[in-house]
Amino acid sequence: MIIIYSIILPTILIAILSFTVTASLAQNQFMYSIKFVCIPTVGPDKEAVFVPQNYSTVVNVHNPNPNQEVFLEKHAVIAQSEDEERGPFSTFVREFLKPDEALSINCNDIRSLFNNTLPTIGDGFVVLKSNVKLDISAVYTTQSSIDVEYIQPIQPWM
Repeated sequence: MIIIYSIILPTILIAILSFTVTASLAQNQFMYSIKFVCIPTVGPDKEAVFVPQNYSTVVNVHNPNPNQEVFLEKHAVIAQSEDEERGPFSTFVREFLKPDEALSINCNDIRSLFNNTLPTIGDGFVVLKSNVKLDISAVYTTQSSIDVEYIQPIQPWM
C-alpha cells in the first residue's frame, strides 16, 4: 500500500503542477495576430495580386514591462495552391524576454518552426499570446518600399 501511495502521490502532484503552469499561460489576456508576407520572388506568372518583386516581413517584439515575461508564439501559413484547403500551422512555442529586451521574427524564423520543410512560405499569420501587453510592430519590405505597422492586441476567444 505504501508503494502504491509513493507512486501515485508524486504522479498526482506533477499533474497538478503542470496544469497550474499551463493554466497560468492559458489565461493569455493579450493576443496579437500579425500578417506576414515571405515571398522571395514573385514574377508576372506567379500571383496576379502581387507586383513582381521580393516581399519580406519582420515582426519586432519588445517587453516594456519591469519583469521577465513569457509569451507563446505560433505561425499559420495560408494555403499555397488552390488544391490545398488550408495551409499548415505550427504548434505554440514559449519565448522569454527580460525587461526591455526585444526580439525579431523573420521569414527564416517562421520557416524554422516548420522544421524547414516548406520550400516557400508565402503569407500567413504570426500569433502571439501573452499575459501582459507587449510592444509589437511588423515591418513589411520590398525592393522599393518599407511600411511599419504597430500591432494592437485583440481579445482572445479561448
